[in-house]
Amino acid sequence: MSKNFKKFFYLILILLIPVFLIQQWSKNASHYFKDLGYKLEELDILIDDTILVKEISKVKVPDFSFSKGINHLISNQDLLGDNYIIQFFFTACPTICPTSTVNIRNEIHNKFINVDDFKILSISIAEDSPQKMLDYCERFNIDSPNWIFLTGSRDQAWSFATELSLSAGFGSKEEGGFFHSPFIVLVDKEGFIRTGIDKQKNIKTVWDATSFSDMELLSEDISQLFFNQNKPFKE
Repeated sequence: MSKNFKKFFYLILILLIPVFLIQQWSKNASHYFKDLGYKLEELDILIDDTILVKEISKVKVPDFSFSKGINHLISNQDLLGDNYIIQFFFTACPTICPTSTVNIRNEIHNKFINVDDFKILSISIAEDSPQKMLDYCERFNIDSPNWIFLTGSRDQAWSFATELSLSAGFGSKEEGGFFHSPFIVLVDKEGFIRTGIDKQKNIKTVWDATSFSDMELLSEDISQLFFNQNKPFKE
């Protein structure tokens, strides 16, 4: 190898190293330079009782109030100032709930366990008693005030799921006797429903709790939400 070729080779190498480092840094840090979106809806607005115009509005989480333990109600108003996620489950669920619970515990709960203004809401669709939910938490090694297990009437839980564009109800052919969506909704500190972006740059309005990769995405999106609120969290 000639001296001139060696010089040329080393020069190219020196020039390429910074480019490679910048690309890797951008890949790892890119999500900090974008903001999460909002779930949007189109509203018909009547002006002066004559002119009908359409307005795009950010969607807030519907009003809700469910029981935590005995005689302790938790509502959306109580959670203003917190970022939180909502998911549905029931303690006797033999199919998607164990997988969802483990994924949420490992990828979300364990990462944000020390973040006081982040909550996980798990809402029973089967009128589970406080004792059943305590037993469920013990079964999955969950012990955190920031993971809140809630219950209410079946109709109340099913109706709330529908308002979130999810589903829940009786399922005669389902194991456990009920069906429900495996999806998670993300709500910010002001009560707005937020959206994320998947690896293909598609907008995500929900995240699948049974999917490990979706829980990784949700974890990144929650971190990004805190970052955009000027509060980077520390694990």
